[in-house]
Amino acid sequence: MEIKLEGKRIILRPLNEKNDLPILFKWRNETQSLYLWSTRRHLISWEIFLEEFRADFERDRHIQLMIENKKEEAVGTIYSYNPQFVDGNVFITTYIDSQYLNKGYGVESLVLFINYLFSYFNFRKIYFDVYAFNDLSYKSLKRAGFIEEGRFKEHRFWNGEYYDLIRLSVFRDRLDEIRKFIKHLFREK
Repeated sequence: MEIKLEGKRIILRPLNEKNDLPILFKWRNETQSLYLWSTRRHLISWEIFLEEFRADFERDRHIQLMIENKKEEAVGTIYSYNPQFVDGNVFITTYIDSQYLNKGYGVESLVLFINYLFSYFNFRKIYFDVYAFNDLSYKSLKRAGFIEEGRFKEHRFWNGEYYDLIRLSVFRDRLDEIRKFIKHLFREK
């Protein structure tokens, strides 16, 4: 089944390696925002990127989709990883290109993806990790229905200081609320 999820402002679509890998490579080496979403902090070559990308899928990457706006511009990516099918949980993360921040693309893609994961897989819980200095993501996750489950104190060193890693989650039994939130997001104004 080819995944294509459409919202009011965005479309989540499968990766097209030929077209999307160069974009993902650029984002992977974006030093202005790499600290927000990745534990990897160094710049890499194209060859190393390809090895890293393939290794991620071999190790624990579950599903990765590109986020496009209605002009068919790639604005970000969203993916699930480390699926635990017996325990019924999975982690997700998202990246939005800095030029497209604060337009609602992140939260819209998040709720569409959550709805998809709960609808097509037997997950009962979805996790999202965010660093304490990333207030925009934290607030978006809370709006999307996530609850804070715990903090890893002083887990991330950035900009000369240590910051907490906050683990948030949303349970399947909140799916109706998420769907209402999706309808609210997409209603005509």
